[in-house]
Amino acid sequence: MEVEAALQRKQHGCLREEGTDGDRIPYGQLLPLVSRASSHLRKLLHPQHCAAGCSGHASEGPRVPLVGLIMEQSMHYISAVLACLAAGYAFLPLDPSWPLAHLHGILRTAQPLAVLFDSHVSSTSDSQHTRLAECGVAVIDIAQLLSQGGGQEQHSGDSGCQQNEPRLPQQQQPALTEQQESNASEQQQGLQQTCRSLPYFCVMFTSGSTGLPAGICCTEAGLLNRCSWMDNTYPFLQGDLVAAKTAPCFVDSLWEMFGPLLAGASLLVLRRSIVLQPSLMAQALIREGATHFVAVPSVLRLMLPMLRTLSMSEPVPLNAPNPSHCCLAWEGLETASYERPPAASGLAVPRPAGMPQKWQQQQCSLRHVVSSGEPLSLELCQQLKEVLPGHCKLLNLYGSTEVAADCACFDTCQLHPLLQHCQQQRLLPSQHHQHQH
Repeated sequence: MEVEAALQRKQHGCLREEGTDGDRIPYGQLLPLVSRASSHLRKLLHPQHCAAGCSGHASEGPRVPLVGLIMEQSMHYISAVLACLAAGYAFLPLDPSWPLAHLHGILRTAQPLAVLFDSHVSSTSDSQHTRLAECGVAVIDIAQLLSQGGGQEQHSGDSGCQQNEPRLPQQQQPALTEQQESNASEQQQGLQQTCRSLPYFCVMFTSGSTGLPAGICCTEAGLLNRCSWMDNTYPFLQGDLVAAKTAPCFVDSLWEMFGPLLAGASLLVLRRSIVLQPSLMAQALIREGATHFVAVPSVLRLMLPMLRTLSMSEPVPLNAPNPSHCCLAWEGLETASYERPPAASGLAVPRPAGMPQKWQQQQCSLRHVVSSGEPLSLELCQQLKEVLPGHCKLLNLYGSTEVAADCACFDTCQLHPLLQHCQQQRLLPSQHHQHQH
């Protein structure tokens, strides 16, 4: 894929978590980290196992080596995705909260070479060894791959595997041949040409119209078309920060991750505890200076009260000292401050109800808010426009997993009621529409 080249060209961006104690990795440091992890991942998953992997009907093309990722949205998840692609594997997002029967069925259908988990997150550590034991799949700790430059493969059938005590495979893997060593050497270069030749880079399971999970093979061409359309139509600016909060198993997470990576914009990972509380998420977006945010209308509606509260204050004067360098603080808790372009509207953050008096105003940096996944009502659209900065574009996108998440766009700033199609896409009128006209 083109991620490596983009990160090499635009290394001013970074990957970080929200909060004062959040980790921060500049893209210039992320590349070698991912390259080392991918090399060790390739060595753990011996090339002789590459015959396995997800495959559909024979007409869909050859089998692709597939690696499962049973993780929540996090910096480790994004690093794991890049490591899989760098090693020449497609990745399969798996939700840690799925019922065991559902997880077992998907693993039986997809047949991944292994599943990566994150020992730093309690919900995907010890409990996952027990859950995956019944699925008969090998598990690898991504935290060890990233922190130690290598990991140890653990077979989920081995009882007693603990979070901090990974076990080695029972049998030592055979030595690599000269060709395999050559392939491993190529992996050190990062996202190499072999990755670009994969028929698909990701498999996402949806609910399916029949009630059975349907595995959708996401192609690189579809993703690049979606990302390039967005960047060409609504270009990223230097200093932009995209909020990554969507669960990995939902297709909107692909643009949240690859959109900024391909454009060199920074990525802000919102913790699950924040995402589950819309009012806290609204505060975090403004506190951290996020410029891009994607959510379904039902979540945007729940964020409205806090957004309305945060917008009910006097704007920061344009001649205020250093208006683009803002921080948020109350009662001794101070967040790290970040440089970013000032919001054109001058929308400021007041002290929300219940907050202590010690509160510093901070501008809202949101420039693009995307509503997707559910119908956006005119009422909610108007309510959002009242609380968002005047320069912020509210986009209503529609699509499905099969078309790289989005294929139709309506910019609510436009008065024309007709949908505008994305590049290389064509909208067809519905039968209901044809019968009415």
